[in-house]
Amino acid sequence: MMMIASLDRIENPEMFRNATDREIISQLFRRQSEYISTIEIEDDANPNQYSNSKLPAFANRGTAMQIMRTLAKRNEMHAYVLPGAEPGKSIGCFKSFAKKPDGLDTLYLDGEKQNLETFTITFDASRPSNYIASYLNMSDKNTVTGNASLDQVELMGPEPTTDTNKAGLQILHQQYDYSNDQDRVLRNKVENSSYSFEATGKVDTDYYGSVLTPYRVVTIQGVNGRFSGDYLITRVTHTLTQTSYSQSFTAKRNARSKGTGKSSAPTSSGQAVGEASASFSFGASIGGKIF
Repeated sequence: MMMIASLDRIENPEMFRNATDREIISQLFRRQSEYISTIEIEDDANPNQYSNSKLPAFANRGTAMQIMRTLAKRNEMHAYVLPGAEPGKSIGCFKSFAKKPDGLDTLYLDGEKQNLETFTITFDASRPSNYIASYLNMSDKNTVTGNASLDQVELMGPEPTTDTNKAGLQILHQQYDYSNDQDRVLRNKVENSSYSFEATGKVDTDYYGSVLTPYRVVTIQGVNGRFSGDYLITRVTHTLTQTSYSQSFTAKRNARSKGTGKSSAPTSSGQAVGEASASFSFGASIGGKIF
């Protein structure tokens, strides 16, 4: 917790000369060497993923985490810190979100393998959006327009949550000069908007052997045919008392699964078999800010 606070607590004007985005990210994480021992930056085998050319200078005012998130937007990446195997061994990450499970045990809401006590899904119908943006090219005084749509997003399931043609359209606000990386920033905004399902749940740790951690993908089954599938974990709370240990989590998803929309084994009251509870909420926050 301390290393996250130190990354996002002190705001300073920063000037990085003759450095690539990758080098800037590494430098900012290395400043927290007391807490962060490993730095993981996604492989840049695809040259379009990073601003590889060295610019004369990159200037920005903000905390270290704010600067990294600015760079993440234009690289279609995300900046975050994961816990390590022991104190002082945290992992600084600059990566795209995972889309596939990597070994976590499956979570089940019902049936003989049930290991979820509660599970709630919320669908924000106003969140999925296509984006457009424009900037003035100072060299020839022409307006350059770019766009990105939801059909460019890698999904976590077989079907999108919203038809691309029925999704919203948003104009990207010019928070800084996007002229060198406008297309990548647009794709990043579209991907973030695609996560319109948010789920919260509590694990029955007597029947679940994995330890959940943020930014990993877990498969959840038994919700119903449309909502079962892979979810990206965004937050986990581990609670340890003298008599019990529990895991509560928040996760998100940008796809639907093929199915009938019926729960695997519901009762007439909506209570899943095994006394676990599930609830679903659908709506749109019109006029709300989209992150």
